[in-house]
Amino acid sequence: MLHWVQYIRGYVTIKVWGYSTERLLNLCGNHDILVWDIVNHGEYDTMNISVRGFFALKPLLKKTGTRAAIVRKYGLPFFMSKMQKRKMFVAGLLCCLLFWMLTAGYIWNIEIVGNYVLTEDVLLDYLEEKEVHVAMKKSWLQIEELEKALREDYDVITWTSVQIKGTTLCIYIKENEMPEYDQTGQGDEGTGTDLIATRSGVVSYIITRSGVPQVALGDTVEKGDVLVSGAVPVYNEDTTVRKYQMVQADADILLRYTESVSVKKDILYEEKCYSGRQKKMFMVGINDREWNLGLGRIPYGEYDISGEKKQVRLLDRLYLPVFYGSKTVQEYEMVQQNHTEEEMNALMQEEWRKIITTLEEKGVKVVIAGAGKAAHLPGMCAALFPMPVIGIPMKTSDLGGVDSLYSIVQMPSGIPVATVAINGGTNAGLLAARILAVSDQELLGRLKVYSESLKNDVVTKAEKLDKIGYKEYLGQMKR
Repeated sequence: MLHWVQYIRGYVTIKVWGYSTERLLNLCGNHDILVWDIVNHGEYDTMNISVRGFFALKPLLKKTGTRAAIVRKYGLPFFMSKMQKRKMFVAGLLCCLLFWMLTAGYIWNIEIVGNYVLTEDVLLDYLEEKEVHVAMKKSWLQIEELEKALREDYDVITWTSVQIKGTTLCIYIKENEMPEYDQTGQGDEGTGTDLIATRSGVVSYIITRSGVPQVALGDTVEKGDVLVSGAVPVYNEDTTVRKYQMVQADADILLRYTESVSVKKDILYEEKCYSGRQKKMFMVGINDREWNLGLGRIPYGEYDISGEKKQVRLLDRLYLPVFYGSKTVQEYEMVQQNHTEEEMNALMQEEWRKIITTLEEKGVKVVIAGAGKAAHLPGMCAALFPMPVIGIPMKTSDLGGVDSLYSIVQMPSGIPVATVAINGGTNAGLLAARILAVSDQELLGRLKVYSESLKNDVVTKAEKLDKIGYKEYLGQMKR
């Protein structure tokens, strides 16, 4: 809510430098001048401030010996100022809004969810018979009557829900999941098995060899959901289910999922420091009971007990349920210690090593690792993980990320790491997607659409540049 208030009133991003930036911020607080998103860039700071607050800064800047300059303008006042110079754009925008308001009262898409036995074509033909189709007015649709008709006309449908979301008519149905029997009450002999999801995710690949698939490519499933049912329906000539043929469900299914992994280690830890004081005692026992001899009450606050016990043996293989032995009681004190930097590095590397070595068995195909300075993580991943590894050199304060880039690029022979630009997370993600798209047709299609959108953006910008010239184009970019 506060963001919208700030946008309506207008605000600017300013650059502040000079003698005492910290004092300026304190004075802003004393004079109820709100600043936010303060970022220190070393020699200067940037922050957001309202238009009214910016005009109130002048005496404070003079008082603190600092200077300020506007970097960027945001908000409705600046937007309206720009729109006054673009009357054709405003007129086109109003026409678009009017067109949107007129078309929003119609249905432009029909989406059917939950159908496995009944195909989408069958249901769309049925809706056409009921005069439910694309480009019909929303007000003409009788939702309750359509839900009732679907349940009555199709025995396989046990539940329906019809909703209008925007301009899309969403029809959710639930079909019989449990095997049915014919009118004589006799089912098929034998039992079938279902394939159950062992974790939540999105179906990225599915090939069914036996059974009825309960999910489709791109569906989101939860742990425990039935992926392929072992009950195959056998239909009568009138498309009603006569009985179910029970089979062993068999399919190849891949799920795509996201899992966050983090490693934390406390610098502080407690260590046992032994004082050197200790006591010895003897013990005897029968079955599970033990008695300590030669030592009464243990005189230490914190202690460890170590020792050994032996079982009484007669001849070679005759053992009695009697034990004897000795114990040593050692006093210690818990002392808080700090891990050194080398110890912390070794501990964190060991934790990451455990995580990386288990990625392959979890089905991970590509690893993206970002690191700065020495950039050790991508190389460690490549050494332990046999699949492709993409390294992201992170920008550093010392050399601007060049050190990170060289560390990742110059990997020794036999440990390849694909490297993108400094802070190039976007290209790293796209490269990983392209690697995965070799075996994922759905992902490949989405990448093609994305590439086409980039191409269209470049063409649009090029046409605009040719039309208005580079000076006006650069001026608009600065504004």
